[in-house]
Amino acid sequence: MTCGSLGYSLIRAAEVAAEKTQYAEPNVWPTNPGLSTMSDNGVVTTDKAPAPVGPYSQAIQAGDTLYVSGQVGLLPGESTISSEDVAGQAKQVLTNLGAILKAAGSGFDHVVKTTVLLTDMADFKAVNEVYATYFKETRSPARVCYAVKALPLNARVEIDAIAVR
Repeated sequence: MTCGSLGYSLIRAAEVAAEKTQYAEPNVWPTNPGLSTMSDNGVVTTDKAPAPVGPYSQAIQAGDTLYVSGQVGLLPGESTISSEDVAGQAKQVLTNLGAILKAAGSGFDHVVKTTVLLTDMADFKAVNEVYATYFKETRSPARVCYAVKALPLNARVEIDAIAVR
C-alpha cells in the first residue's frame, strides 16, 4: 500500500465512522428539565446564558463531544457586558460557559480544551486567576490563549470550550 492510498484509507475510515455516529444518538447528553433545550440536531440552548449575537449556536453536541461557542461577559437576557474590569468579565464568561455545559448535562470537569481570546495580553494574569477557580488544578483542560485586536461588543475576554462525555 502506498502512502497516498494509506492516507486515503485513513481519511475514508474516519468519514465512515463519522457517518455512523452523526445521527446515531442525537441526545446522548442528559439534559436538565427547565434549563435547556436540545434539538434533534444536537443544538443546545439555555436562557441561563446570553443568546448568540450572530448566526451560531450556544453549543452543538456531536456524538460524545460538546462544542461550546465562545462566550463573552454578557449578562443573560441583556446586551451589556457585565463589567469593565477584565476579572469581572472573565467570571461572567465562565459563568455563561458553565450554564451552557449544565444545560447539556455536562460540567467543567468534562472540559478537555478551551481557547482564550484576550484583547490585551497584560490581562493574562487576572483572567488566569479567575479561570483557575473553575477548573481543578489536577484536571485542568488543554488550553491556548491568543491576543486579538478586538472582540464582539468591546469585550476584553472570550472563551470557548470542548467537552467530552
